[in-house]
Amino acid sequence: MKLTIKSRGVYVPTWLGNDTEPEETQVRFHWRALSVSERQDLYELEPTGNEEQPFRVNMPKNALFIAMTERIENLVVDTGEGEMEITSAKELCETPGMSELYTEVYRFYQSLDSVDKKK
Repeated sequence: MKLTIKSRGVYVPTWLGNDTEPEETQVRFHWRALSVSERQDLYELEPTGNEEQPFRVNMPKNALFIAMTERIENLVVDTGEGEMEITSAKELCETPGMSELYTEVYRFYQSLDSVDKKK
């Protein structure tokens, strides 16, 4: 079986009508698919305090989001202390008021299937 893999792409969020803006001003998330090894490296073991099941496997949402986002285009936020251009997922995660945008893009990342079924 031969598979065609889409390992990179660009996502244009619908948040606040972004997808209806002129293409040159749209906020764009450049993403990349992670390998199994890269995903496994994001997992953390948390102690549970339970002898029967001493650890719980956890992957912080931000870890996957940050690892998959290569860069962000055209996102400028007025923080009240001046304008700030957000170009990375880490910056977006640390900026107040970005939870709806974060959630939309994170859900898109979760829905990705890197195998191109059209080929």
